[in-house]
Amino acid sequence: MVIRKLTNRQEEIHRFIIGYIQDYERPPTIRDIADNFRFTVKGAYDHLLALERKGWIERESKHSRGITIKKFPEGLEHLEHQRELMKEDIRAIPLVGRIAAGEPDAAIETSDEKFVIGGTYLSGQDHFALKVNGDSMQDAGIHLGDIVIVRKQETARNNDIVVALLEGIESEATLKRFIKDGNRITLHPENPVYEDIPIPDPRQLQINGVVVGLYRPMR
Repeated sequence: MVIRKLTNRQEEIHRFIIGYIQDYERPPTIRDIADNFRFTVKGAYDHLLALERKGWIERESKHSRGITIKKFPEGLEHLEHQRELMKEDIRAIPLVGRIAAGEPDAAIETSDEKFVIGGTYLSGQDHFALKVNGDSMQDAGIHLGDIVIVRKQETARNNDIVVALLEGIESEATLKRFIKDGNRITLHPENPVYEDIPIPDPRQLQINGVVVGLYRPMR
């Protein structure tokens, strides 16, 4: 493919995308670009199309962050080598929805979004990401709007922070600390405003995974 020269504005956008990836280890969304340059979303989209047509980026339309840098501008060529070294260590895991960190809420929402993170950090196991909705885990450093990285598993050790489904009349999902004392199981919030959730019958509790990491978006 012949690489065509960028306009000044296109070059600014291209460098913004590179800088965003360097800072956050994932590409920006179209909304991120629009907000940064005070474009409309359509305006940002049109600029991305131009960058793609000229051979500087590649887009994956099904993913909100599906931007790959194909060519780096003069002075940033070293990042091409860095990208190749990192390629094996980057994975996209499902961002499946929101999880209540407050009172138990309806079962976890589903989504087609992806969350990009270093693959070596995930140890080759199945993971997913959830956006936190609530403040019941704030004393554990998990706040409203954070994204937790969850390793899929059906069991938990004492004091693990878990994504749990409570089986009652309908399934309810929550993010809490798993406490087991003998045969007694409690889901414990890390905020004194909220009360413990006792689990009288272990069959009512389904563990969907254990929190292994956290990402805090810039606010």
